[in-house]
Amino acid sequence: MNNETLIRHFSKGVVFSVYLLILCCFVCLSKATSAEISGKLSSSQELRYPGKDRFLLSGQYYAAAKQATGQFSDDEQAAGVLLLHDCEHDSRSYSYLGKSLSEKGLHAFAIDFRGYANSADDIFSRKNIKKKAQNIAAYQKEMVRLTAYWGDDVLAAHNLLRSKVDKHKGIAVVASGCSVNYAVSLAEKVKVAFLVVVSPEMNFAAKERYKNLLDIPTYFIYSTDHLESFNTTKELFSWNGSDKTKAQVFKGSRVGNTLLKKTYHLEEDIAQWLKYSLSR
Repeated sequence: MNNETLIRHFSKGVVFSVYLLILCCFVCLSKATSAEISGKLSSSQELRYPGKDRFLLSGQYYAAAKQATGQFSDDEQAAGVLLLHDCEHDSRSYSYLGKSLSEKGLHAFAIDFRGYANSADDIFSRKNIKKKAQNIAAYQKEMVRLTAYWGDDVLAAHNLLRSKVDKHKGIAVVASGCSVNYAVSLAEKVKVAFLVVVSPEMNFAAKERYKNLLDIPTYFIYSTDHLESFNTTKELFSWNGSDKTKAQVFKGSRVGNTLLKKTYHLEEDIAQWLKYSLSR
């Protein structure tokens, strides 16, 4: 092999190495940028706001973001979603769903009900009620007193979210378990664009109140072996007259937060449905 051939082969090797180096740098830079954007989208902000009686309530706010750039959008460009946890959890149970909604360009606000997490004090505290209750009857009595505030508290949370959402955009509500009753109560007072109902726990009166609402497009989610939510969902799904209403049923007895967390892609499905519905 002569010198010219050697030089030619050497040059090709250098060019290929430089190309490989540039490609590696580009991939690393892309990953770093993606991680930076992901970090921005994943963050939530605690918002404190007063209830009707001036008691200070708390919730986690996920601002809408532009998917392509990771830059937060202006408030007037996005719709909103209010997230109501069940009676066994708090706003943290919606951390993934809140982030997913944010990434899809929606404002999300996951509240802590009065007596839970950062909406609790010595007077209003589910933890203290459980600790002091001598029997189930005493516990239920004290919880009735606590939850009597929730209707007004949810309205206050809605009004706060409304202040961050364009007046021409709608607000949807995601509710699980016992909180479905308060989603219905809210819909009696203000316009709710869409509902997501997970494993509803509703008494006869609450079901009748839902039936008296204008048909709100509702996404029902429930399990076959949890008879209470199964029967309630069948009844309300049949009653609802909106052609946008849908139901998703899963085998087993998982309910509420467990159903959301243990069912592959369910929270992503909810976020996608809300994005599509609220953008039309």
